Amino acid sequence: MVTTVLPLKKRKPIIPFPKQKNKTTITEEFRTGLHIVIYRAEGIDKCEEIHSKVAEGVRNRGYNVVHWIKPGEEIHTKVVEGVTPVWNQSDVILLENLDDQVFLNVEVQRFNSLADPGSSSGKVVVGRVKIPIPVAYNRRKVGSFPLLRRDGNCHRLEGRVLLAIRLQRIKPDAPYQFCADDLFFDDDLIL
Repeated sequence: MVTTVLPLKKRKPIIPFPKQKNKTTITEEFRTGLHIVIYRAEGIDKCEEIHSKVAEGVRNRGYNVVHWIKPGEEIHTKVVEGVTPVWNQSDVILLENLDDQVFLNVEVQRFNSLADPGSSSGKVVVGRVKIPIPVAYNRRKVGSFPLLRRDGNCHRLEGRVLLAIRLQRIKPDAPYQFCADDLFFDDDLIL
């Protein structure tokens, strides 16, 4: 009877590792925020078509922009006078769930107008627009968005608001960092 002996496998030497202290893994938590820069509105009052005495009253009207994603959480810009109001105001809206919040609602409001019928609050909505939120982080959406204006029983497009929006990851305790490409240039217009 023949017995075969199999060769023994060579073992790798066991090298002891130095003892390590307990490691703590730092994970940074980010929140999602929508950065909004509202620049100006154009074409919201046709002052060239109005008599010169009334045109002076048009120049003294005050305007602001109200924007929101969730109803009841509106953000207001400062009130600015003039035919072409300029705000250059920046805000950040923190988002909880992107699946439910897909539109930025924007309204341009007018104050102190002698031509508008009286309202209890003294303001009239000049026009509004609903803008889809970008789905990719750090992708800027900038442009001139047409305002839908209610005129009696019908609606018409008149005027536009110029703004930029960007979806970003934001550290909870850190202040917002300004991005150089949040600046608005005339060649960014989307008509």
